[in-house]
Amino acid sequence: QVFWVHNRVQTIEECAAGLRELVPEARIAVAHGQMDEGTLEQIVLDFWEGEYDVLVCTTIIESGIDMPTVNTLVVERSDLLGLGQMHQLRGRVGRSGQRAYAYLFHPADRVLTEEAANFADMVNQARQAGHCEGMVVVAAARQVWGLSPATSSLEPTEPVVNAIIRAFATIFLPEVQAEARSWTEITLADTVAELASALAEGRIEYGMGIYRPDGGHEVLPYAIEYPSATVARVFVYDPNWPLVERYVDLDLERDRWRFSFAADDQSNDPYAWTGGEEDLDLNSISVRAAALEARGVVLTPPPGL
Repeated sequence: QVFWVHNRVQTIEECAAGLRELVPEARIAVAHGQMDEGTLEQIVLDFWEGEYDVLVCTTIIESGIDMPTVNTLVVERSDLLGLGQMHQLRGRVGRSGQRAYAYLFHPADRVLTEEAANFADMVNQARQAGHCEGMVVVAAARQVWGLSPATSSLEPTEPVVNAIIRAFATIFLPEVQAEARSWTEITLADTVAELASALAEGRIEYGMGIYRPDGGHEVLPYAIEYPSATVARVFVYDPNWPLVERYVDLDLERDRWRFSFAADDQSNDPYAWTGGEEDLDLNSISVRAAALEARGVVLTPPPGL
């Protein structure tokens, strides 16, 4: 399924008509915030149940809609949206185990500045790119500073989205990248030992990056159990599953790990991600905070966030 974002209510029906003409076999619906509540709710429900292939919509989808079957996002006139909005929209796809695509278009005469083009290249090339990275850093920082409410209860307001984007951007700092590389060069047993030491001291210090060839995901470890002498089960906060207990299993003898990205039943997921020590890293809040402070920026979330 596809989200097609056309952020002008006045011409959204015209856009949908053009798509129907281009792809007559596609089942296309329209949704925007000026519809009456009952009609909008029914259209979204029908789309969720698979009665439509394409939802032509405004940025109304940037929060509150979780549809794992949608794997493609098209955004017209992305040059008119803020970075926070684009980051939120991009997070609407790729929420299941299948490969996802996001296409953000701008007019040919709107050329990106060199700085914007460089940033876009970095994001496209970063294995960790995604909302999960920022969410995990914000969640860890909030835990360190004892802030409330719970991260899973935050509303996607502008300050919250901006904080997530700033936290996400720390992955491009050389100090953070160097630390991540260092963890891929040691055994999973040593990684678990360091993580266990931090948790035993009551420190929510590390985010955990887990990767496969077509992408990666970031989670926040908060506890460890040992189902057997050679297996560590690391319980994690997963931004894709707020308030749901998720975990990563690490086989310390074979240096292999297993993680269920999308299944409700984690233990019986035939599409679970797997990898070795080179596909898993830790990244500490203290390293990120120090790297930012060296540049005159404080990682602490703003008051009330």
